[in-house]
Amino acid sequence: DGRGLVFMHQVKRGDEAENGVRIASFDGKTYELTVAPEGHHDALQLPDGRIAWVAATKATSVLLEDDTRADLAEDLLRETDAGATSADAASTVFSFVDDYGHTPWRTCSHFDETGAGGGLDYTHANSLMYDAEEDALLVMSKNIDALVSVSRESGAVNWQIGGRYGDFVDVDGDPVSDDATAWDVDGPAHTWWSHGHMSQAWSDGFVVFDNGYHHEPAVSRAVEYRFDREARTVERVWSFESEAGQLNPLLGDVRKLEDSYLISWTLQGMLTEVTPTGEVVWRASA
Repeated sequence: DGRGLVFMHQVKRGDEAENGVRIASFDGKTYELTVAPEGHHDALQLPDGRIAWVAATKATSVLLEDDTRADLAEDLLRETDAGATSADAASTVFSFVDDYGHTPWRTCSHFDETGAGGGLDYTHANSLMYDAEEDALLVMSKNIDALVSVSRESGAVNWQIGGRYGDFVDVDGDPVSDDATAWDVDGPAHTWWSHGHMSQAWSDGFVVFDNGYHHEPAVSRAVEYRFDREARTVERVWSFESEAGQLNPLLGDVRKLEDSYLISWTLQGMLTEVTPTGEVVWRASA
C-alpha cells in the first residue's frame, strides 16, 4: 500500500522466531513478525490480509523418474494470518513433491546442489506473486524454469508457463523439450528464460530477470512476456541484455514502470532504468 515493507526474515535474534515475515512501516511505528515456518526466498501480503510464503523442508526417499530414490528439498507454498505467533497456525497450500502432478526428475546440473530445506535441489522456488483474477499464487521455480499458478482454494495447479510440462505455446515457435533436457531452452526466437527471478505479474503479462545460466552464451537479461489464458499462448514482447554481456547467476529482478523498466543487476551492484526502445535513462552503480 506504499506505507511499508514486507520482507522475509531468516536471522534469529534473541527469542525471535528463526523464520518469519516482517511488516515494517516506513514511519517506524509498526514492526510486526508473522511466524512463517521454514520460510525462504520470498513472501507477500495477500489482499485478504493473510501472509503467504515459500517454504522448504526435506522429503526423504522420493522416487524419481529414473526409478532411483533421492532425498529432495521439498518446496512448499504456505499461508497464515498476519501476526501469527505459532508455527501451528500455518497451512500448506501446495507441495512440489506431493501436489505438482509430475514425478520428480533430475532437472539440470543444479539438481545435485543442496536446497533450502536440505536434500537435493529439485525445484528451487524463488519468487512468489498473487493473481487476483484466479485467486492464485504464482510461483517461479528456478530449476524447472516454470511459472506455476496454484489455486489458493484447492491447492491444484491451474496452469504453467515455461519449463517441462508447460501449458502455453510460444507464438514465435520456440518449443520447450518435454523430457529431462527441458533446461536447454535456447531457440531461434530466444523466448524462454533460464533460471530466472521475478516479482511482478499482471492479468496478461509478467516480467522476468532471466539470469541466463544455461543460455549460450550465458548472458543475463530482463524480459517482458504477454500471455493469453484462454488461448494458452505466450509471447516475448521486450528484452534488454546486460550491456557488459555478463552473467548474474544469482538474484536479480526487473519491474515494469509506467513508461520504462527498472532492472536490478544484483551481483553487478547496479540498477538501470531502461525505456522500451532500450535507452538507458539512468544508471546507479555501487
